[in-house]
Amino acid sequence: RPSSVGTKSATIIIANNDSDENPYNFAITGTGTQPDMTVLGNTITINNNDITPNTADFSDFGDARTDGQTVTRTFSIENNGTADLNISLPVTISGTAAADFSVNVQPAATVAPGGSTSFQVTFDPSAIGNRDAAISFSSDDIDDPNFSFAITGNGIQPDMTVLGNTVTISNNDITPSAADFSDFGDARTDGQTVIRTFSIENNGTADLNISLP
Repeated sequence: RPSSVGTKSATIIIANNDSDENPYNFAITGTGTQPDMTVLGNTITINNNDITPNTADFSDFGDARTDGQTVTRTFSIENNGTADLNISLPVTISGTAAADFSVNVQPAATVAPGGSTSFQVTFDPSAIGNRDAAISFSSDDIDDPNFSFAITGNGIQPDMTVLGNTVTISNNDITPSAADFSDFGDARTDGQTVIRTFSIENNGTADLNISLP
């Protein structure tokens, strides 16, 4: 049972009463191996129990609209050790906004020495603002058998306001008024015209796309 990695050598000595071969000796050797896991996002190492998501290592998924826009990120698991790395599947997501994230591609259960595998996580926000969660999985890595790191994303959406004469006009308003310019007032039938300007504001956190004309 090796206590560390690398080649281990010893000698077996058998004391006996053989006049020619006392003691009886022979060398033995073995190699201690163990997996050594590294988790990466965007080729950047993510430490176990990292609680500071950032865009550089993909743990901060950035902005996504709440109307069905999604952001998918791929994370890698490398085995830099000398023994197979065995991962307990599935990779799971927990936290206050866990439902806004999903693991749509799971990693391989076993990673050979020098090999790697990957998993994909998709962010689909259900509400605006920061959406926080954590990714977790277990393995037989001796140093970090239970690996977890925080993830976040920002739910965004447009918020349209229509105004006439700086007065807000509600959606489906059926009561035109002069105050908000929706009542154009009088105009003679001999060619007189009345022109009113209406404004559209976006008070939200995502681009407002207007279908024209």
